[in-house]
Amino acid sequence: MKKLMALCLASLMLGACSSDKTDKTPDNVTTTNPETITTKNPNWETIIVGTQGDYPPFSFKNEHGTLIGFEKDLLEAIAAASQFNVDFIDAKRTDMTTQLNNDMAGIWASTISINPERQAEMELSEPYLDYARSIIILDNELNRHIKTLPQLQGKTIAYSSVSSSEKNQVIEINKDESLAISEPSAFLAVKAVYTGKAVGATGNSMIFNYYAMQYPTIPVRVIPISNERINIAFAMKKGNVALKDKINTGLAKVKADGTYDKLIQKWFGKIS
Repeated sequence: MKKLMALCLASLMLGACSSDKTDKTPDNVTTTNPETITTKNPNWETIIVGTQGDYPPFSFKNEHGTLIGFEKDLLEAIAAASQFNVDFIDAKRTDMTTQLNNDMAGIWASTISINPERQAEMELSEPYLDYARSIIILDNELNRHIKTLPQLQGKTIAYSSVSSSEKNQVIEINKDESLAISEPSAFLAVKAVYTGKAVGATGNSMIFNYYAMQYPTIPVRVIPISNERINIAFAMKKGNVALKDKINTGLAKVKADGTYDKLIQKWFGKIS
């Protein structure tokens, strides 16, 4: 009965979002226009920031169509600390390198993981967050025995089709391609768990913190896929070391003055 009530509640909350929506705006997030959030300094340079705005809570659009999210808040704070302005544009992540190289965007912010291939083709800031690849499941009576990856064998697992490696990872875990459920976004993969379409969903552990904070009445459990922590950073055109230094300096300042911790609490809640 408890499982049924939880699924019904989740269906009401998440089902209200159509498949082309990303998520509801968190209760503690301001939904005013960007101009009222950040006052631009006319004496500072304005830098265009590219981001794919469909990945809550990092970058997504609220009910007014305004880009919001952790990365936007953080980069605005960094920019203010290093005395430059930022304007955000919603773009496809696959266009990131082209936009940076052609000066269509000075910065890209889209949960960009640090790896040798990216470091060879673009400048990357110091990491501003890390996460673990994980699987989220409902913490209910039906799933009480599922505590490790081998116990997900033969279970339906949803994944985001945006990542080319997700499907293979799911099949490696559940050992059955027919039980790997492809969803167009990370949000819809998580929605599949909350509505009972899938037992689990793969994803970013920090995103799971966000959804657990948004729906506290529905207990969930997160199972790590590995112990590796993945660092994410802001990206810039290769050779633009001056801008990278500004971002790194600003990041250090917002960490030192407590702004960073407040943004973590705002978007992800208490991190264990």
